[in-house]
Amino acid sequence: MKDHEWGRTAVAYYDWVNCGEAYWDENYPAFKVERAASFGANVLMLSMQIGGYSVYPSKWAATVPRLGYDMLAKFRELTHQRDMRLVVYWLGTTPGAALQLELHPDWQQRDEENKPIGCMCYVSPYGRHTLGQVKEILAGYDVDGVYFDQMPVGCFCSFCQAKFKVMFNRDLMELVGAVRADGGGGFSHLEAEDYGEAALSGGSQIRQFIQANTDWWIGSVRSIIDQTRPKTIYQQGKLFGPDLARYADQVDAVLPEVLWWSVGGDLDRLALSRWICKAYSAGKPVYDEAKYDDTNIDRRCLEEVKLLLGHGLTCDGQPLLREARVADLAPRRLDDLQQYMGQLRALVEHRAKSEPIITGSLLHSQAVEMKHDREMGPSISGACRILRE
Repeated sequence: MKDHEWGRTAVAYYDWVNCGEAYWDENYPAFKVERAASFGANVLMLSMQIGGYSVYPSKWAATVPRLGYDMLAKFRELTHQRDMRLVVYWLGTTPGAALQLELHPDWQQRDEENKPIGCMCYVSPYGRHTLGQVKEILAGYDVDGVYFDQMPVGCFCSFCQAKFKVMFNRDLMELVGAVRADGGGGFSHLEAEDYGEAALSGGSQIRQFIQANTDWWIGSVRSIIDQTRPKTIYQQGKLFGPDLARYADQVDAVLPEVLWWSVGGDLDRLALSRWICKAYSAGKPVYDEAKYDDTNIDRRCLEEVKLLLGHGLTCDGQPLLREARVADLAPRRLDDLQQYMGQLRALVEHRAKSEPIITGSLLHSQAVEMKHDREMGPSISGACRILRE
């Protein structure tokens, strides 16, 4: 299997180090790895932060208090012993970067009224701070992938305002006032995940601003990987539609996070959103997550989690379970979830084996012979045109 091809058979478990757990115990990584393996996962996605503190010796951030060993090195050792892949990830939220927020409150995103909006801004020095950690980890650890959960590349912080001024010789806040005076929408921030609504309501210069920052971020991560550890894959969250195609040569896998509630709980709309993401991904793996963590377990039953994981698989996605609260599950229901995840893994592996056979059979079938080209062509091109639009 090629270095990057393992993503096509990935069944991932998304986890983080909880402050309430005994992370300082050197057996803690084994507990986490075993739990991920018990769900049939062959990929463990692990956060590199505990409130902005690092879980390894770093020159960019202080090590989390009480941690007397290199946690990242231990996770790398244990996952590879079990033939699992290890993907390290970063969260741009202010709780996830609480240490940096305390030291540099101006690094956080702000809305047009100068109110914090719960995330750090990559345009501020926080972006280069995070890239420094990426390079540091790739230089010192044989991790299989890096992932970024958000894309906070534009807001109304002082750094974004200064950069916008340099780019367009125009005051960003004056532009906001002009947009509102013309009856434009009232957007609160310019995060790339809100590209469609926020940028379109702000005019072409805001769209250019967001695009330029997104280009810089994705290009920077890709460059660090290529120069430091080329076998590592780059997974990026919150990329949708045409942006997926734009960055197909730079990003190896995506997690658009098309969620159940984002389409009003409508499975048909959810399926369409997932298929569009897949169509624009240029064949790259697309991860589909079901959240069953502290935030979501109280409002989501296990049956719904299983439905969403299976639904993502039918849309050709890669199943990803987000930090299950196993302590709150009865043994029977825990067994149920573990069995279901195992079934999904078997289906994913079968799909990867079957794909070349199906593709070869299709290419050599009568349906694609020249005499049928006129009949098939219009319908295929029409379907592709609809997906593009």
